Amino acid sequence: MKNTKILILLPVLAISALLLWSCSLQKEKEVVETPAAIVNDNPQDISNTSMPVKEEMEKKKMMDVTESEEMAEKEKNEMTSEENMKDDMKTEDKSNETEVIQSDKMLTKKWEYSAYSSDKVTNAEGKIVLFFHADWCPACEAIDKKVNNEEIPEWVTILKVNYDNETELKKKYGVTTQTTFVQVDNEGNKITKWFWARSLDEIIQKLK
Repeated sequence: MKNTKILILLPVLAISALLLWSCSLQKEKEVVETPAAIVNDNPQDISNTSMPVKEEMEKKKMMDVTESEEMAEKEKNEMTSEENMKDDMKTEDKSNETEVIQSDKMLTKKWEYSAYSSDKVTNAEGKIVLFFHADWCPACEAIDKKVNNEEIPEWVTILKVNYDNETELKKKYGVTTQTTFVQVDNEGNKITKWFWARSLDEIIQKLK
C-alpha cells in the first residue's frame, strides 16, 4: 500500500518540480529581457538625451571661436592704436623740429636784419652795415622789402637806423639822406659808405 502511494506521488512531485523550474526560468528570462525591451521600445528617448549634450558642445565651440576672433580683433586694434600713437609722436617731433628750425631762422633773420643798437654792432660777427631808413620813404620801403625776401649770408649783419631819430649817427657818418648805407667795424668806425642799392646782392658787393 505504501509502495502504491509512493508511485502515485512521484509523478505529482516530478510535475511540480517541472512547473517550479519552468516558472524560475521564465522569471529569469523576464529579468534579463526587461532592460533590452526598455531600450528597444524607447530609442527616441536615448536620442533625445544625447541631443542636448551635442548642442551644448557645439554652442561652447562656437563661443570659443567667437571669443578667439574677438581677442584677435582686440589685439589688432591695440597694435593699430600703438602704431597710430607712434606716427603721431613722430609727426609731433617733426613738427617741433620744424618749429625750432623756423624759430632759429627767425632769430637769425632778426639778428641779420633788425633795428640798430650799439650792442648789436659790438657783438656782431663778420661784416656790419647800417641802413639809414625812414618809414615814410618809398625807396627805403622798396629796399627793405627786397632784403626781407632774400637770404642774408651768415657773415653779414644789416642794421636799420631810424633816419628821423638817430641824429648823432647821421652827424657821425655824414649822412644827409635816407637810403644811405654805412659799413662799420665792431667799434662803430666807418669803413665805407654809399647811397642806394637795388638788391641785397648789390649791398654785399659793395662791402670791403
